[in-house]
Amino acid sequence: MKGVARGRVKRVMARVTSLTTSLRVQFTILVTALFTGLAATIIGVASYMDVQEAEILALEKASNVADTIARLAVFHLRDQSLAIFETELEKLQAHKPAIAIQVRDYRTNLLIDGDPTTPKTTGVVTALSKSRRVGETHKNLLALSSSVIKLSIPVISDDKTIGAVHVFHTHSGWSRFIGPITIRNAAIAAFILILGVPITLLFGRRILDPIQKLTQTAYRVSEGDLEAPFPVTRNDEIGILARAYQDMVGTIHGNMERINQLAYMDPVTGLQNRTRFRERVGSVLEDDSGMNGAILFIDLDRFKKVNDTFGHDVGDALLVTIAERLKTVVQEITTIVGAVSAAKQTALITDDTPNTAQIARLGGDEFALLIPGHCSTAQPTEFAERIIAELTEPVDVEGNSVIVGASVGIAVYPDDGTDTSSLLKNADIAMYEAKSKGGNKFCFFDHRLDRQIKRRAAIESELRRAVVNNELTVFYQPKVDCRTWKTIGVEALVRWIHPVRGLVGPDEFIGIAEESGLINQIGELLLKEVCQQAIRWAISIRPLEVSVNISMAQLHRPDFADRTLKIIEESGVPHEILEFEVTESMAMTEADLIEKMITPLRAQGIRFAIDDFGTGYSSLAQLTKLPFDVFKIDRSFIDGVMKDHNSRVIVETILAMAQSLNYKTVAEGVETWEQAEFLTKNGCTLAQGYYFAKPMPAHKFEAWLAENEEPTVRQLIDKAEGF
Repeated sequence: MKGVARGRVKRVMARVTSLTTSLRVQFTILVTALFTGLAATIIGVASYMDVQEAEILALEKASNVADTIARLAVFHLRDQSLAIFETELEKLQAHKPAIAIQVRDYRTNLLIDGDPTTPKTTGVVTALSKSRRVGETHKNLLALSSSVIKLSIPVISDDKTIGAVHVFHTHSGWSRFIGPITIRNAAIAAFILILGVPITLLFGRRILDPIQKLTQTAYRVSEGDLEAPFPVTRNDEIGILARAYQDMVGTIHGNMERINQLAYMDPVTGLQNRTRFRERVGSVLEDDSGMNGAILFIDLDRFKKVNDTFGHDVGDALLVTIAERLKTVVQEITTIVGAVSAAKQTALITDDTPNTAQIARLGGDEFALLIPGHCSTAQPTEFAERIIAELTEPVDVEGNSVIVGASVGIAVYPDDGTDTSSLLKNADIAMYEAKSKGGNKFCFFDHRLDRQIKRRAAIESELRRAVVNNELTVFYQPKVDCRTWKTIGVEALVRWIHPVRGLVGPDEFIGIAEESGLINQIGELLLKEVCQQAIRWAISIRPLEVSVNISMAQLHRPDFADRTLKIIEESGVPHEILEFEVTESMAMTEADLIEKMITPLRAQGIRFAIDDFGTGYSSLAQLTKLPFDVFKIDRSFIDGVMKDHNSRVIVETILAMAQSLNYKTVAEGVETWEQAEFLTKNGCTLAQGYYFAKPMPAHKFEAWLAENEEPTVRQLIDKAEGF
């Protein structure tokens, strides 16, 4: 109860404080105080002046009586007719009872009194008569008190003072008239207050009301209502202030909208950005507790190619087109599955409520779609299929028809996560799984994928350490001339000698190196070591051709050609013994980039080979345009050449085509004498595989080469029998 009472007291005090701080209340108090002070001043000043006027009238009356008596006294004092004079004074005093009269004769020093009750012509001298002689100053002597006026004037005859007249005029004092005067003046002041205060307050209201409205508007603006009206119709200073304030708030409103757009909207596509999308997901997760929903993570498959080929302006225009298509898909699918009412379909993309599907651009070529929990369980699949179908439709880019495509990862809540970060992370993981399967696919998140991601992260961390600690080395696999069976070169292959796990194959870490960007550093280290080894062999044994694999990540570096030539020049290795291998899939998907990057190197005498040839669906038109020197036939065809008719026909066709186009050919994965013999009969240039030798360190290769410098057919057959 005490707490409640204290709360009420606080509220009352707060109310009182707010009232006392109100400009209207302060103005009212000020006006009332001013008028009250004015009234008090009027009462005091007017009363004082009325008292002064009453005293002046009494003094004039006494002075008139004194002057009259002084004129009479001249004759009587000069003739010494004092008895007659006293009788006249008694009559005069009887006629004016408020006045007492005394006349002093200086020659006889007698006092003539107008009071009939006193002795005649007495010699008694009053206190006043004992004062200095009036004739000494020739001035009236005046004493004034609240109840009596004492006036003395000289009696002069022949320029001599022969006596003095003393007049005592009694009155009731101020108390007799101060009351009526005060009441009269108070009435006048009250009239002024009653009339003046309302008029002043009414006049002040014309000033205070707009200020109060302006203050209320300011409060509304401070609470976020930037549409609050301002009293701008006035033409005085308040109107000017209101208009200036309105303009300022309008500017602030515009700036806030711009800031909101910068903070929450993607400037290119107009979609929500990552920050806003995360907020929406958080709101939906709170509202959809216990309900199923999904997040789709969308990544364009070939957007970088458009950016690199046509520039970022065209890339931005493409993103706008993609965003519009995604909006259309969301609206169409939502209509089909009936996830929201028809009334909400028009606001599907821009509606701020958390119960509608939301599309956002997270950055780069990544988009995300939120399907709230009120959607059906089949909707994520329908969305993903519809999005992939829509984004595989050609897009016109500067007159060129471009097919982008998309990989989609799906994370379902609450199964795959109950917070925004985990859902986005898991959808991203599922998207990468779809991309790893060739793109233009969708995948649902699986916790197995999460374990793979963590394992890949651990491998990446260890791989970074391996680069620093020189745990990576180069193995060499011989390339044999199919006509002479003489080793004419090697393929350099990177291997990882793990301190705990031992030898780690390239399939386990090369992909991770490419994704993390480590492949650029690894590639340069590999090239430096290969060039140095090639120089040593050229000096100690003989020049051997050396081929090195190049990844797409390396070719995407604008300075790839310059850095590569610099390493080669610093090593001093002859250009003609170097060969770089690029996979057919890379060559076909990035044909323009490949041509741009390898042309400067080919101009220096360095050869280029298409690795895994036959798996990338190359067209003859593309082959004639690409600047390559060697076809390297994929091992999958070599493996089936002796048991599968189709494989045999494909290999024969590739070899015949290469001969007609004047390309060298290399068959990889040769494991039997029959395969080697088949390749020789069909004109293959070089062969490599386990039939000849496995990849090995440089020192073991040197030993192997010494034993197999000039192998005979019998040796090869014997080797085949013992293989």
